Formats: sequence, structure tokens, C-alpha cells
Amino acid sequence: MIILSLPSYLKENEVMAIKLSDVMEKLPPARQTKIEVRAQKLIAENIKLQDIRITRKLT
Repeated sequence: MIILSLPSYLKENEVMAIKLSDVMEKLPPARQTKIEVRAQKLIAENIKLQDIRITRKLT
């Protein structure tokens, strides 16, 4: 689990979005690579599914 500290200008009860790049840069390089590889596989799979839907005229 990664715990990010709040920026000094935020109060405890304020919520702010955290950028993915900020989380990724705190991960070890091996974990970053594993995540990138998985993301590329999911993107490729999604493109294939979109092609099937278009071919079968489902979208």
C-alpha cells in the first residue's frame, strides 16, 4: 500500500485528487513496468472488442 502525505496547504478534512503520475513515480521501477505492460494488454483487448462490435454492427 502506498501512503501519500497531504500537501502542506491542505487541511486534514479537505480532499484533493491525486494524479496517477504522482502515485506511479513513488512505485518501484519493476512495479511500474508491470503496471504498464498490463495496461497495454488491456488497451489492446479493448481495441479488439471494439473491432468485433463494429464488425457485428453492435455499436
